[in-house]
Amino acid sequence: MKKKEYISQTEGRLKELMSGILEAEAKFLNEISELEKDYRSKRQKLKRRADRLHKQREELEHKFDKVKEAQGGQVTKAIEELDKTIEEVENERETFIDRTRTSLDKLNKNIEELQLIAEKRSIEGRKRLEKTIVDMKAKRDEFSLKINELAKDSSGKWQDVKKWFNQRYDSLRASVSEEIKKQT
Repeated sequence: MKKKEYISQTEGRLKELMSGILEAEAKFLNEISELEKDYRSKRQKLKRRADRLHKQREELEHKFDKVKEAQGGQVTKAIEELDKTIEEVENERETFIDRTRTSLDKLNKNIEELQLIAEKRSIEGRKRLEKTIVDMKAKRDEFSLKINELAKDSSGKWQDVKKWFNQRYDSLRASVSEEIKKQT
């Protein structure tokens, strides 16, 4: 086959193949661009949340220092200011969600620790501990679901979820800690 003949036979096939490659390349570059936008947006959102939490922490520390340093008639005012700030922080929805998710992360680590302990137990001990772990995971999943719903909900019912969570979470956390102590 001569060069001209080969070129004429291959040119159409090659153009079609290169067109498909170019189209796929453009698609991937577009996806990368969208991911970068999403990343920047999410990073900015997380940065704002971290800054807000940092500001709250600093304000709480400052007001607590004022209480420690207050004397005479200043004590009552300093205590009132600190109590007001504590209440504001505790009643802020985003702060509650952030703190709750951090608590759930700690709980997950404790459950993972129990799973490692269970692997080292006898068959009977493992079965009992695995049942406890399954129950704990179910409760943890319920908490996680509620928090995710709360994060999406803009209504005022978040205070009810906060109350529900606080009542149940402390009990679960204590159960997990107690189980770890029993097993180690």
